[in-house]
Amino acid sequence: VVVALYILDARRVRPLVAQDGGIYYQLSADNLTGIGIETTVPASEIIHDMTTLRYHPLCGIPPMAAALLSASQGKSIQTSASSFFDNGARPSGVLSADGTIDEATAKRLKEHWESNYTGENAGRVAVLGDGLKFEPMTAKATDSQRVEQLGITGKMVCTAFNVPAYMVGVADPPAYN
Repeated sequence: VVVALYILDARRVRPLVAQDGGIYYQLSADNLTGIGIETTVPASEIIHDMTTLRYHPLCGIPPMAAALLSASQGKSIQTSASSFFDNGARPSGVLSADGTIDEATAKRLKEHWESNYTGENAGRVAVLGDGLKFEPMTAKATDSQRVEQLGITGKMVCTAFNVPAYMVGVADPPAYN
């Protein structure tokens, strides 16, 4: 017979696993719930509502912490995409020459290229002489599967908050037969 329910401060509760596999909870003193002294109770006395499990089946982490890596990755993808399209959807690259060039010439060419052919000047016609060649280095968005990565980060954030991904538009709704 349930006499009362108390919401416990998760910072004052520690799950314990006995050698025989039994699960217990160590409750620290908490004036708000009326627990005056540290006590240990069996799992049958606790309703353990865990959020996102990461390291152990009894130890969850807050949804914000679980979503942090995915949200951070999504932000990086969007920043990279923004930079890519700000640059006229042209990847960065290397200006190379068949022969050797001194450091002063290399510095001058780099400054000239950056000021005349990158950022809002991307897409302008560059005239290269003396055997100089432009070789792109950055992978295209399709090569890095940027769209798929961005989609999975959204789904992972939804998972952390236990929200179906289709409800926020990052997945197709389930098909019903």
